[in-house]
Amino acid sequence: MPPRHHRLPITTAYDQRYWCHPCELTHLDRDTDLDAITWTCKRCGHPVLVDLDDFKGNAITVERVSARAIRRDDYVILEHNLQLCLVLKSEKSGAGRWYLALQGHRGAPVDANRYYNRIPR
Repeated sequence: MPPRHHRLPITTAYDQRYWCHPCELTHLDRDTDLDAITWTCKRCGHPVLVDLDDFKGNAITVERVSARAIRRDDYVILEHNLQLCLVLKSEKSGAGRWYLALQGHRGAPVDANRYYNRIPR
């Protein structure tokens, strides 16, 4: 079996619930029901949905995807304050790197395997 790529951590501080739409399963246990490296359901392999809430009036459902899966015109949620940002640019930026430009933020190369909270399509 080939080695799994290490994913950079993403904060789970605002995570309230994990669920899988295809399996019709709600309240998945992070430790037993989902792959917390790829953020997929262990049962079907589909990305899980994550309900986030900062208890300050900001609650939203996201899916976690790597930088390379993000496309222009997607919306991502910043993990430290649940701010909604439009993706203006998303493209390969060299070996293992990905360039992301978010509205209101300076564009920068990031690790292509870094996970972000994206509004589901």
